[in-house]
Amino acid sequence: MRRQSTITTTPARGVRPVTKDAFPYLDTREITSCLLECDFNVSLELIAKPTSDFIIRLYTHFLETFMGIDNLYERARELAMRRLEVLKNGDDNASDEGAEQNGGSNLEENSIEPSATDEILTLFRCCRKFFQNIGVDDFTLLDLTRPEALSTKRLLSAVVNYLRFRENISSEYEALAEEADSTTTRIQQLQEENEARVSQIHELQRRLKYEDDGNSDVPRHELQHVYNYNKKLESKLRQLKSTQERLTKQHDDYKTEKNSLATQLYDIGFLCDETSGEIENLKSFKEKDIGQLTTIVNDLDKEAEGLIRTFITFEKQYQNLGKTLDSIQVNELSINNLIRVAEDISRSLTKDESDVYNIRQQNDKLQDITRDSNDLAKQIQTRSEQLAKYEKKYRDLEESYTKKYESLSKRLKETNEALDDVMRQNAERNEENKRTHKLISKIKQETDDIISNFEKDFKSKEAQLAQLKYILTSYMESLTKKFSIDSGS
Repeated sequence: MRRQSTITTTPARGVRPVTKDAFPYLDTREITSCLLECDFNVSLELIAKPTSDFIIRLYTHFLETFMGIDNLYERARELAMRRLEVLKNGDDNASDEGAEQNGGSNLEENSIEPSATDEILTLFRCCRKFFQNIGVDDFTLLDLTRPEALSTKRLLSAVVNYLRFRENISSEYEALAEEADSTTTRIQQLQEENEARVSQIHELQRRLKYEDDGNSDVPRHELQHVYNYNKKLESKLRQLKSTQERLTKQHDDYKTEKNSLATQLYDIGFLCDETSGEIENLKSFKEKDIGQLTTIVNDLDKEAEGLIRTFITFEKQYQNLGKTLDSIQVNELSINNLIRVAEDISRSLTKDESDVYNIRQQNDKLQDITRDSNDLAKQIQTRSEQLAKYEKKYRDLEESYTKKYESLSKRLKETNEALDDVMRQNAERNEENKRTHKLISKIKQETDDIISNFEKDFKSKEAQLAQLKYILTSYMESLTKKFSIDSGS
């Protein structure tokens, strides 16, 4: 009986999920005692701190005991052979030069040895099927390679509950097993009786066909009509035998086709597992890339904000320089006014010699103003050079900002395109998985139909054989009675 598990998916390994399993969890001592009673080599320490070697050895023993799978090495070898065939087909389609350089070296099937990965994958697939049968649907590869105490305890609890369930219902199936054994014995007895009857029929046919109760080679002429009737029966028997051979051949063909379909189903299941693993990898890759891109975009936004603040600072400095230039222009106007005043004073000096002393003072003032004017001119030149430098820095900053903005836009566009490609590939893989599932369902339905038709034909032919057997038995009994009467007379 299969129990479904409703365990929720865990976002990361190491976080204990919230489960709603149909079986109760058992403590370590109870699990150990039950498995030891069933001749499994376990201990409290190994269950409390499981290792990969212990888990692989224990689960292999489970498969041999409960599912009758004792050819894991052969299955892993078949997996390695299929992978090698795929690689060879890819090399043959690529070019023929590689085959010539390799000297046409092909590994023989007997020399292929499965790798440790092939053996682990084969064991994982069989274990996953086993745990699905006992109600655990979330068995992962990490439960084999890196087992944890909690998950191992949960899986072994499922196995122990399955053992108890088998023990409880074993009494109900003992009668069926005994009945099956008795039926097998009875069938063997019937086959032996059938062979004895066939030999008896041949003996009676010889006694009917030849004189002296079949001891001589002289045919019986008075029993020619019986011989002719026997010929007809023999022809019918040959037809039935040919029909039986044809049905046997059809049954063999059906077995061959069934094995081929089972192999295809196994390959399709393996491809589904690989596709699921690739989808999970693409999902994690998508989430990881989006996080990194978000971090990069945030960093670049911060850098852009810093550049904008620098630009605002330079713009304020530029405005301050403008104000300084305005003040310099005002000073120039005042200087021009002073120059005009000096000219008026000079003219007045020529007119009035008595004001020579005042003119000298004005000349001194004029010299001071001239020096101040020269200083202001130097300051204006210095400020102009600084302004030119600031304008150049501003242009460089603006060009750098434009280039970085274009680069970020391009990277963001490429990221969006890559994300669209990932989503499109994910959708295509989902569609391919759906088509594969439909194909599996169709193959399963066709297989069920073939089995049903074969069972119907088999039952029909079995009924015909039983009817023929009854006719032959009746005929032989009538012949026996007739010979008894003839011998008595």
